[in-house]
Amino acid sequence: MRKLLTSITLFATLFLNGCSSLHVYRMNIQQGNALTEKEVQRLQTGMSKQQVRYILGDPVLEAPFHADQWHYVYYHYQGTDGKTVKRQLTVVFQNGKVSSFTTAGDFKTPLQAGSS
Repeated sequence: MRKLLTSITLFATLFLNGCSSLHVYRMNIQQGNALTEKEVQRLQTGMSKQQVRYILGDPVLEAPFHADQWHYVYYHYQGTDGKTVKRQLTVVFQNGKVSSFTTAGDFKTPLQAGSS
């Protein structure tokens, strides 16, 4: 009986230690426009809305109360290491032309393979 109890305890200990080394798969999550620094550098004041769409694609959000603001947002969560890249670009138009644009986030980090 004692031998059986010792064997069960040993087996349970080894089994539980083995389970603690298992890694749960966490998938990558990517949302929005995969903007690169090169694309943002191509943006210039005075460009038309069609030119901006050609360079950056459709915005994630056209502000409903500010028709002359376009918002481009990018979010990428790397499941394997838990790193997150966030990027945001706001383009402001006046009379149908780009009057200003602002960026926020990490445009220096290269995008992960398969994210553009």
